[in-house]
Amino acid sequence: GKAKIHGHDVPISNAVTVELNTDNAANVFYPSGWNKENTFITSIKGIKADGVMKPVTNYDATYLDYGIYLGMPAGYAKAVVLLSKVG
Repeated sequence: GKAKIHGHDVPISNAVTVELNTDNAANVFYPSGWNKENTFITSIKGIKADGVMKPVTNYDATYLDYGIYLGMPAGYAKAVVLLSKVG
């Protein structure tokens, strides 16, 4: 979705796709203007190597200044992280 701020359209949600490393983790960088104070993970869709997609609820996330360090369960090659912005 989008919102209007000072007459400009700005996104209030953004899907970010990341490839997981050998530790089943990835950096999810914030979109421009977003930060650890105003960004929340709404949902995560895991993508297995064969392309099967599943919702993921048992993940670990650390909010850092540059983005979110995401830890995923084993068995996924990628993740689509739906971020929401508040404020």
